[in-house]
Amino acid sequence: MKAKASTYPFDVEFFDEDFTGNMSWYVLGQRLLRAAAQHAHDRGFEYVVNNGHPCLWVLSRMVVEMNRMPRSLEKGTITTWITSGYRSFTDRCFVMKDSLGRELGRAATVWALIDSESREPVNLHNVLGADFEGCFDADCRVELGRPMRFTANQMSLVAERKVCCSDLDKNGHLNSIRYIDYVLDTFSRKKLEASFPFRMELAYSHESMYGDVVQIFSKECAVTDTSTDGNENIIYQFALKNGEHTACQCALRFQNRKKNNQTF
Repeated sequence: MKAKASTYPFDVEFFDEDFTGNMSWYVLGQRLLRAAAQHAHDRGFEYVVNNGHPCLWVLSRMVVEMNRMPRSLEKGTITTWITSGYRSFTDRCFVMKDSLGRELGRAATVWALIDSESREPVNLHNVLGADFEGCFDADCRVELGRPMRFTANQMSLVAERKVCCSDLDKNGHLNSIRYIDYVLDTFSRKKLEASFPFRMELAYSHESMYGDVVQIFSKECAVTDTSTDGNENIIYQFALKNGEHTACQCALRFQNRKKNNQTF
C-alpha cells in the first residue's frame, strides 16, 4: 500500500523567476498543482469516469502561506497529501521545503470533482469508494481558516483584463492560478520590490472563458497585529467579476521584503 503522502522534487530555473530573482507566485501555484496531479496519478484517481463521462478535479479554495519564496537555481521538495473527503469535495495539503529540509511554506486547498459534460458535482464515494478513503491522512491538517465574505459592491474597480489564449487551461477556461497574476499586476513595481506577498488566499466560484472581460475590484482592510515579524497591518481584498458573476475572491497580505530576506 502506498504511503498517504508523497514528496516530489522541484528546482527553480531562470525562467521560473520574477523580477525579484525569486520563483514567481504563478510558478509556485503551478508547482503545487503539478504535485497534486502527480499524487492523484500515482494512486489511480487522477482520471475519474462517472456514468461514462470523464470527470474533472476543479480547485475551489486555496490558502498559501510562505516563509520565503524559493530563490534562483534553488532545489527543494513539495510534500502533498489528502486530509479528508466529503460529498464532492476533498481537502489537500502541501508543505514546501528547501534542500536542507527547512520549511519554505505550506498550503491548504479544497477540490471539487465535477462531471465534464453536466458540470455538476460528482459524489466522491460513489465513484472512488474505499480505496480513495484509504489515502486520507487526517492527522496532518494545514488550517484553511474561515471562508472569505466580501463582495465587489464594497470595493473600487482597479483594473480590467480580457481573457486571452495564454490564460486558458486544457479545459478551456481561465487557469485558476492565472488569477494570482491578475491580482499582483494591480500593484506597482515599487510596492512589490519593497514588500513580499507572504500569504495568499483564493476562492473560486465561477468559470471565466476566452474573450470574457474580468473586472478586478479591491479594497484595503486594517488588521490588528502586534507581532514584530515585519508583516504589514493591511489585508488587500479582491473580487474578480465576470459579468454578473464573481469568478474569484482573493485576499493577500504583505511582509517587508528586507525583513523577509533575513529569513534562512
